Amino acid sequence: DNAFNEDARVQLHNLKLQQAVVGLNVRNGIVAGEADALTGKLRASGNKDANYTQQDAKQLIDRNPADENAALMRCAERLIQQQDAAVTNPATIQASIPEQGRLITFSRAVAVDNWADLQIGLEANAVTTASWFVRLLTLAGIALGLGLLTYSAGAFQRKQSIGA
Repeated sequence: DNAFNEDARVQLHNLKLQQAVVGLNVRNGIVAGEADALTGKLRASGNKDANYTQQDAKQLIDRNPADENAALMRCAERLIQQQDAAVTNPATIQASIPEQGRLITFSRAVAVDNWADLQIGLEANAVTTASWFVRLLTLAGIALGLGLLTYSAGAFQRKQSIGA
């Protein structure tokens, strides 16, 4: 039974790898502006219900040089590893978006069930700002500093005019 499960896992991995490589090939064809019949067929079907045969996959892969296929295979392998890791290790997604001096943090656990409904709950809290007293004190300090600078500049200018 374990050998059967392992064989099924290998087949599933190979299928995911083939789908990723086909998708990357089609995307490369679209970006490069190649408009052959196969790329057009897979592109026309859009992201859902994109069906291809083993012959289509072989044709897409065979038209690339070996080094490009190796690079696409490595990229597809990394994509699959990231997707598999995301499914088995749910984590919290956090985004910090600063807006006009305010920090807003969003967090949500990654859903493990692909068919589960997405529910979003938002909680907003006002960040405490400086009190009016602190604001007035800061403004008075700035005004005092500017006054001292103006007085020193005037004294320096008088000293210069007396010495001349």
